[in-house]
Amino acid sequence: MPAETNWFKGNLHMHSFWSDGYGFPEMITDWFKQQGYHFIAFTEHDRLQTGEMWIVCDAARDKVSVLVPAELLPSYLERFGSVWVETRTCEAGQKVRLKTMEEYRHLFEEPDRFLLMTGEEVTTEWGSGKFKDAHWFNVFNLPQAVYPQQTSSPSTEAMRMTLDAAEATSQSTGRPALISLNHPNWQWNATAENIAAVPNLSFMEIHTALSSCRNDGDDLHASMEQIWDIVLTQRIAEMNGGLIYGLATDDSHAYDARHHPLGRGVLPGRAWIMVCAEHLTTEHLIGAMQRGEFYATTGVLLEEVKHTDRTIEIAIQA
Repeated sequence: MPAETNWFKGNLHMHSFWSDGYGFPEMITDWFKQQGYHFIAFTEHDRLQTGEMWIVCDAARDKVSVLVPAELLPSYLERFGSVWVETRTCEAGQKVRLKTMEEYRHLFEEPDRFLLMTGEEVTTEWGSGKFKDAHWFNVFNLPQAVYPQQTSSPSTEAMRMTLDAAEATSQSTGRPALISLNHPNWQWNATAENIAAVPNLSFMEIHTALSSCRNDGDDLHASMEQIWDIVLTQRIAEMNGGLIYGLATDDSHAYDARHHPLGRGVLPGRAWIMVCAEHLTTEHLIGAMQRGEFYATTGVLLEEVKHTDRTIEIAIQA
């Protein structure tokens, strides 16, 4: 690791009311900052937190929309106040305007203390059958969304197409991007052999805390860590290719177990990464991750890390 560095704790997979999450983004951001995280990235499905969006949230009635538990609006008002929270009434009930990231980020960001990264979860549908398969990728630090991808090509070509689209946006905007394959065992959507064959893929989730993501595999499918082992073996020993680094993320969809059918299986704070970087900026974090100067964890923390070309030495916090 570099001589002058800090360890920064972050979560790179999470959702809010901007897509299929159960929570206002400011409330979620506040939770992560209070829990000692240094950076987070919202990864809404196929969009950024931009533009105008209103959601139905009528706490005055004993009735709620499919997406919004009624008790969340009073909590939101109590934390941020009626001047900040914008509401209006329509035939469907009371609506609340979701704040964009650019509107609320100044409430939380502090130099070398807390950072909000731009992120998106891109859907890639592939295959020629009646029912399409899909992959999901997280893309970070792009100023505009990457459109959902669709192709009749097989899995490997579909993954390569999404990476090419994200990299093209990165080049055209001059913004360095980090791209990761998400939860390969969600709907058993990605095999180790197909992942290894995508030459420009450098990151994949090896632990996704969302309980439906099947980290441990089953009798017919490898665990996510076993998939990672197979991918690395094929990449390095058979293809003479580059490493694929492993990430751990929450993929949190709710922030109270009462608000989701999966209960505690969707909650945050159960998987994250620790990045060793000089400063808490998006450029420093992405650069450190691309050099492999980070680790993924579900709770174990490292006191010290030393490495040479052939050895790794670690000290673990008690």
